[in-house]
Amino acid sequence: MTARADFTDQEWETLREGPASAGMLVILAHRGGSVRETISMAKAYADAQRMHGRVDLLGLIVADKPEVDRPPAHSTDEVRAALAQNVRDAVAVAEAKADAQEAAAYRAFVLEVALRVANARREGFLGLHGERVGPEERAALEQVAQAVDLPLPEG
Repeated sequence: MTARADFTDQEWETLREGPASAGMLVILAHRGGSVRETISMAKAYADAQRMHGRVDLLGLIVADKPEVDRPPAHSTDEVRAALAQNVRDAVAVAEAKADAQEAAAYRAFVLEVALRVANARREGFLGLHGERVGPEERAALEQVAQAVDLPLPEG
């Protein structure tokens, strides 16, 4: 089992930021997001805490309050690019330092956070008759899925 001590402070911060960066990437995909999307991210962390406790790498990561340092940027596109890079960097750290099972669980959790955020509310005018996941969010989900090297579920 991989422990906190196996990572430098910077690597640990990168791991902690990965899932929240994935969620923020989806939130920023379509007009800045909503309270529901933010709550769905928090619920994903709470569910992971209940499932993992503090006995494995993912449990240790989600035990800390998720944070994402807002990268300095001049545009929303630059922020999105920085968030996507955060996700890729976090996955690279997990793959390099965690055992295979824990790295796979981490990658799955990063995608789960993004999916839960995307499905938190309907898109479209006031959410009426809109799609569950709009095209902008779908594109963000595809970025996350590519970064974690997992397929998106159909639908």
